[in-house]
Amino acid sequence: MKFSLFILIILFFANCSSRKHTASFCQQTDSLLQTSRLTVQTARIPESRADLSIPVATLKELPAGAAFIQKSGQATAEIRFLHDTLFVAATCDSLQTLVWQYEEQLERQSKQTKEIRKETERKSGLPQITILLTFFLIALIILYKFSPHKSV
Repeated sequence: MKFSLFILIILFFANCSSRKHTASFCQQTDSLLQTSRLTVQTARIPESRADLSIPVATLKELPAGAAFIQKSGQATAEIRFLHDTLFVAATCDSLQTLVWQYEEQLERQSKQTKEIRKETERKSGLPQITILLTFFLIALIILYKFSPHKSV
């Protein structure tokens, strides 16, 4: 009975082991966000003036077909004296313009989630060589006990 109990205890300890499993997961995502904005505005251009100051005596001395011309920025003033008539002309280029403004913004968003899957098996308890030796010894003991002995 003691022998059977001894074998049972050895088998019980030889079979004790625990296993550990670990798991993980890996996921990676990228996204690109593009924002575009187009703005059209009317811009006011500051005024331009062309001033002419000419004495009357100088106007009378002006040859036929000639003119006094003053230009400043977009404004132009012209004075002609033809026969007995004084001609005054003033012109100005466009005073408004459209301003086109384009903005673009790119934004990269990267999100990473990592979880590594790894399955490991860890055994604790007696090493396998000890278990094999235990079974070998038990087998020898059983064979010795049940084999016929020759007495001398």
